[in-house]
Amino acid sequence: MARFSTTLAAAACTIASAVSAQEPPTITPIAYGETVTNYLASSDPAFQDSSRYKLYVFEGQEGDSITVFLSSPDFNAYLILADVDDNVLAGDDDSAGGCNAHVTSVLPVTGQYVIHAAAATAGEIGQFQLTLMQGMLPPGGPAGCRGFLGHIGILSLGDSVQQTFTSGDPMLSDSSYYHVWLLPTTGGSPFTADVMSDALDAVLILVRGIADIVEVDDDDGGACNPRIVHTPTEQRPYRLVVRTRGKRQEGAYTLLVTAGTKPIVQDSPCQRGAGGSSPDHD
Repeated sequence: MARFSTTLAAAACTIASAVSAQEPPTITPIAYGETVTNYLASSDPAFQDSSRYKLYVFEGQEGDSITVFLSSPDFNAYLILADVDDNVLAGDDDSAGGCNAHVTSVLPVTGQYVIHAAAATAGEIGQFQLTLMQGMLPPGGPAGCRGFLGHIGILSLGDSVQQTFTSGDPMLSDSSYYHVWLLPTTGGSPFTADVMSDALDAVLILVRGIADIVEVDDDDGGACNPRIVHTPTEQRPYRLVVRTRGKRQEGAYTLLVTAGTKPIVQDSPCQRGAGGSSPDHD
């Protein structure tokens, strides 16, 4: 409830700035009966908690009953409905089933209303669908979100980041540590992800959405280092999960993502660590 109240307060400030600022955020028109597909990007505006959003505006009549749905395969969806005077009418996180959002309202006056199509978590990006309907429609699914893997940073092609596994990191059920990084991608553009470490045997897992494991690799980069080469079919963010192969292994590693493909290295089996599993999520 605390986050919900904080987000609604932030939304009110955002609406005010959208109305009065010299360079307001882009507000896209939407009409009753319309479904729009869009992409929440790193360049979109953000609330004070760093969760991003896009703004939509529609015309309504006093007494109109409306329903708004927001769904996404890539992030936990969050909806806020407000008028242009900063009055928040409704907000929702997961009541549309899974990690999707659903709000209903009876419009108090004739005029314009603003929809925030947002992510519930800081830094999330990805595809979404927003639907505006007349009438009070049911949510369409049981409430509750399993949750997306939380990430520690967003990467771009060409980035090289250094990180260290320590005793304070999250662990899998087999006591191996893991980190999650978010990588925006473009359909048809291949990329290569490499993890390099002299301190531990790392495993790299490529995940799309909540739990769509696309690929897992241990040693295809050679010298106990994982490498994944992948070509996305559409614009989607991927999660790069780096985990230790052994239990409670600590040490530094480098994660490099590059455009294009690199060859798979045929090497002798690595003996640096053992064990492991795929990451869990809340």
